[in-house]
Amino acid sequence: MYRTHGAFRLEGVEDLFETPPKHRPIDMLRTRLFLNRNGAFGPMDLPEAVQFAPTFGIAVEDFNLDGSLDIALCQGFNEFYGGTEPQTTNSHLILLNHLAESGSFEVRRHSGIATDSSYPRVIGTGDFNGDNRPDLIIPGYGAGIRHYQNLSAGQGITLHLVGDSLDWIGLKARMRYRDGSWGPRYEYTPKYGYRKEAPNRFIFGAKGGAEAIEIIGPNARLNLAIVPRQNSYTLAEAKKSGPP
Repeated sequence: MYRTHGAFRLEGVEDLFETPPKHRPIDMLRTRLFLNRNGAFGPMDLPEAVQFAPTFGIAVEDFNLDGSLDIALCQGFNEFYGGTEPQTTNSHLILLNHLAESGSFEVRRHSGIATDSSYPRVIGTGDFNGDNRPDLIIPGYGAGIRHYQNLSAGQGITLHLVGDSLDWIGLKARMRYRDGSWGPRYEYTPKYGYRKEAPNRFIFGAKGGAEAIEIIGPNARLNLAIVPRQNSYTLAEAKKSGPP
C-alpha cells in the first residue's frame, strides 16, 4: 500500500471543471491479482510485503520450474513506507505460486535480485543463456540494465515459436501429464506491459509425468510428444492430433 506521488495532486478534477462533478478522491493504491474463474474475475489479496513499493510492471513465468506460474514484480521508488521504512526494503519480489497447496503466494525476498533500484519501469524475461530456464532483465531509469540468470535446480521444457510472429498471435500451449492433468495455459501476445515485446518461446516447468505439449492454434490442435532427455522443441515438430 502506498500514497500517490505528490505530482498527481497538482491537477485534479477541481482544476478541470468549473463545477466539479461528484467524485471519490483516492490517494491509496494496492497491487492486486484478479483470478479468472470461468469467465468472471475475482480479486485476490497479495501479501503485505508486495504493497511496500508501487509496481511498475510484472513478469509471469514458472521461475522455479515446478509446473505453476509465478510472478516477478518490477518495483522501486525513493520514498518511505509508513514514513519510516524505505520502499526498496521490500522491492523486486518474486512471488512463488502455492495456490494449489496453501491458496497463496510465497514471497521470495532473497532471490539475488537487487532491491536498491530507483524508478525501474519494466521487467522482461528470456532464456538468455539457452539453458531452458527463464531469466530476468530489469532496466533502471538512468541506472543501467541488470540481467539475472535463473539458477533454479529445476529443468524447463522450451517450445520455440519459429516463423512470422503475426501467425503466433493468440497461439496457446499447455503441458499434459500422464495422469490426465494439465499445466497452466500459455498464450502468445506480441507485446505486453510498458514498451516490452514478448519472447518467441514458452518455457514450461514440468512436474513428473509430462507426456506432451498441447498446442492450440486458430485452425488446428497439435500434439507434441515429450521425448526423454529432450528439453527443446519447435512448432514444426508437432503432429496434428485432430480438430480443435
